[in-house]
Amino acid sequence: MNQPTLEDLAKRVKRLERQNRILKSAGLVALLGIVATVLLGQTTPNQVKKVIETEKIIVRDQEGRIRATLASESCGVALRFRDENDQVRIALATCHDRTNLSFYNENESVGVDLYTSTFFQGSGLNLNYMGEAYEGELYGWTMRAGKIDPSFSFLSPINSSSFTMMMVSEHAPYMFLTGNEGIIWSAP
Repeated sequence: MNQPTLEDLAKRVKRLERQNRILKSAGLVALLGIVATVLLGQTTPNQVKKVIETEKIIVRDQEGRIRATLASESCGVALRFRDENDQVRIALATCHDRTNLSFYNENESVGVDLYTSTFFQGSGLNLNYMGEAYEGELYGWTMRAGKIDPSFSFLSPINSSSFTMMMVSEHAPYMFLTGNEGIIWSAP
């Protein structure tokens, strides 16, 4: 019979030890994979967070330009939409006693402003339109529909004048024309 030599036995032991190390490593990797799968699989739809808390959300387009922001500001919250030139075009904001929905022109000047406020004439609805007039000056009109003194005003850039029609608290109509010096004409 062929008896293995000491050298043959040493080679076999070395080969068995190498196979043993490989099997132990493979077993450890498999065990870690199973543990990771079990732990990561623990999140179910009922455990998904349903609230995101932040002070500002920015939405960017494919070129990286800011297109919308939702932010907490010093006196309230504002949602602003921007055009491709980074100009604010629409804003929805709250601040103290006022809530605005504003539409801006290409110069970021308010074109139409719809807001509610309790500051001026009691709570109510206010609608402003501002447009560009002669030589870039602004003109427009304002309508206030509140609990107290509803009014409609035409605004002109010339001498800071305006013409206002309103219903005063006693339900009598009242009209007046203003200029730099204040009221220059009124009726009744």
